[in-house]
Amino acid sequence: MRSSTGAAVVAAVVVAAGCSGPAPSTGGATSSPASTSPASTSPAGAETRSPEALKGALLGAADVPAGWTVYAGQPTGTVTATSSVTAADPRCAGFLELVKDPPNPLPPNQVEVEFDGGDLKPPYVVESVEAYPSAAAAAAQHAKQQQDVASCAQVSYTVEGGTSPVNVSAESAPTLDVPASGIRLAAQGGGLSGYEARVVNAQVGDTLVSLTFLKATEDQRDALTKAAVAKVTKALATPAS
Repeated sequence: MRSSTGAAVVAAVVVAAGCSGPAPSTGGATSSPASTSPASTSPAGAETRSPEALKGALLGAADVPAGWTVYAGQPTGTVTATSSVTAADPRCAGFLELVKDPPNPLPPNQVEVEFDGGDLKPPYVVESVEAYPSAAAAAAQHAKQQQDVASCAQVSYTVEGGTSPVNVSAESAPTLDVPASGIRLAAQGGGLSGYEARVVNAQVGDTLVSLTFLKATEDQRDALTKAAVAKVTKALATPAS
């Protein structure tokens, strides 16, 4: 399954390894943190939201703290370092699909935006919004994501030839009025020692909203997640999930 989650995780790993820092996205390659939103599994031609409407639901400069930078353009999930994710446990197959590199360009039912604390400094955040044919389809995908995370305890991230074990665990999401779940990825030594990415996935009507955070505080995670869900709800006039 490949949705909004995967792009952010891979890029965040590259940033943590010191291979690159977030850079403005202009439709070409990006070196900023990728999101951990699940890979897209919507049937071709099943888009129910236009790309323009989805882009209008993403957080913008007016929605983030003063001094932060929002990078225009749609991230492609391409990074400047060679990276891969593997796992010895076959039960991790679903999670590996979740965090693999996204297609380039993204499908028309999915949009992403990157932002940081300003001047390419942390925190680094990637937001993704993906539309599904119905609220039921979005709910099913969200449930599958949670199952995939619960089934996988550890993966290995390899960046520029160096491999680090990374623990995968579910965690509580910020309190929202919609179904939401959290994911924590924490490196256990190696070249990514100290790396930790936190992901929040929320079902808002017929969409899944995903935010991946690197080096963000708890308050930043809560505030930006709530702002993202509120904007999607208003911009897309989504019904209660």
